[in-house]
Amino acid sequence: MFPAFWLYGENGSEIDVTEMKGERINQTHWDVHGDVITGPAGGWVTATGDFDADFNTLRAEWTKDWVIWSLNSIEYALYLVEYEESMELILNMTL
Repeated sequence: MFPAFWLYGENGSEIDVTEMKGERINQTHWDVHGDVITGPAGGWVTATGDFDADFNTLRAEWTKDWVIWSLNSIEYALYLVEYEESMELILNMTL
């Protein structure tokens, strides 16, 4: 399975809360995309346990100046970016 949860903006901007692509066990991918991105972004974070053995909380907090990601209340990424457009919430599950 390939679960993905992200925000998609009017101008193609995107905030990836999580993408579990399957090629990395117990890891999730986070990212930002769009015209306002000025440097490298995105990366992988590893869970302390098995994603499939227990509940986990993935979070992205978005303000007009930054996005911060956390896994089980531990912050692991901060990206300074100005996203002032409205965004749609998308949840996807692919088999």
